Amino acid sequence: MARPARRRAQIDQHHLPVLPRGSEKLVSVDGSLTWIAVHIFFMKSLYAKNCKKVLILSYSKKHLRRVFIALNALNSWDYKEFQKVNKYLRIIFVHPEFKSYNYTDVTKRAWIVGYGLFDIEDYDIPYMASLLIHESHHIAQHQTGHRSYGQKAEELALNRQKKFLKKIKYSFAVKWLDKKFKSSWWKALDRQKNNRIKAEKLLHKFLDDKLNVEYIK
Repeated sequence: MARPARRRAQIDQHHLPVLPRGSEKLVSVDGSLTWIAVHIFFMKSLYAKNCKKVLILSYSKKHLRRVFIALNALNSWDYKEFQKVNKYLRIIFVHPEFKSYNYTDVTKRAWIVGYGLFDIEDYDIPYMASLLIHESHHIAQHQTGHRSYGQKAEELALNRQKKFLKKIKYSFAVKWLDKKFKSSWWKALDRQKNNRIKAEKLLHKFLDDKLNVEYIK
């Protein structure tokens, strides 16, 4: 799934819902990574944190906490959509191996996503929450025997995402997604087979207990 490249000034902040109490402190937590030193982090612990039934994984506490905030924010803003995410999505693996690439393994019910997608300048909490709806819908499509890839599957997932964004009055993101849909962004991701293979291998390493995992509260 793509992200909206936009300036913060283009968002009408008055139309966004209020974040759950206490989340502001977590948003500002430091922990950014430099791409030059990515290999060092494979020697460190992989942080893990549960949000209900969803397990969040990352070598960066900052990225892990931002995903955690997005899940809790979704629970606050749209309980029904959160319940669907909680039902279908099992793992969110935020990994420095990728920049803006992301891949949903519908059979393992996991979303593997690069650090680049979580730049604070372009990715705010409401839009991140909408992405969780989008990706979990692809898993739901597979689980219910429907096709989870291709234009029709993307359109259905996009409609669910846009419905949430309209509910919280995030009009800029809705218009941006309508524009990006015409460019068939998923085709570019589908062509990145090497990244998909890497993502699947990283997920299997975790599932096979080959990574040093540290669970945090």
